[in-house]
Amino acid sequence: MNWSIEFPSDFAVPAEIESLVHRGILSDASWHNDVCPSFEPMKLVPGRAGEDRLSDDVRVPDESVRIWVNHVDPEQREVGGKRFVVCKSDEANGLLETDDLAELLAWVEKNDEWQRCGAPVVERAKQEILQDIAAGRVPATVQTFAELHDHVDANHYGGAFEGEFDGSDEVVAFWSRVQNELHAWLVAGQHRLGLKDEVKS
Repeated sequence: MNWSIEFPSDFAVPAEIESLVHRGILSDASWHNDVCPSFEPMKLVPGRAGEDRLSDDVRVPDESVRIWVNHVDPEQREVGGKRFVVCKSDEANGLLETDDLAELLAWVEKNDEWQRCGAPVVERAKQEILQDIAAGRVPATVQTFAELHDHVDANHYGGAFEGEFDGSDEVVAFWSRVQNELHAWLVAGQHRLGLKDEVKS
């Protein structure tokens, strides 16, 4: 899709956002029936083992997150609000609402860094949890990250202690996010779906 085809030019999507689309960091998800142009951040989908090789990692639009770019003129905005709004599709509260393009670009950069660096760690940790369940070290009935500690040292998932853990705020925040995402995955019961996929393969 292309916002300039779906919407009038006076929405004036900033050139910086269009550049992020060209660089493969954002995907243009604009549709004329929406109130304004919108974009989705790209996420990394790790390759999977096939019969004879590991498939390549690919980047695809993250449909769970939408970046809305409202009309440049506040009086022309159909639902009011800030110029730039970032929200998850399954949550009412926005991740970011701002009139400051620099603030939006900083959010996109940080999110992209997570997709390149943090998301693969989460995927690795999920596979390690599934392996522990298959080996009987962790029961398939586990429902939270905290419950994993009843059976293993869950802090090791994802390779947290393979390198030097300096305890800096940045490092602690990184691993906290990893564990929060694993917790949400367990609470949603998605690990049980993963076990079914393992059986099929």
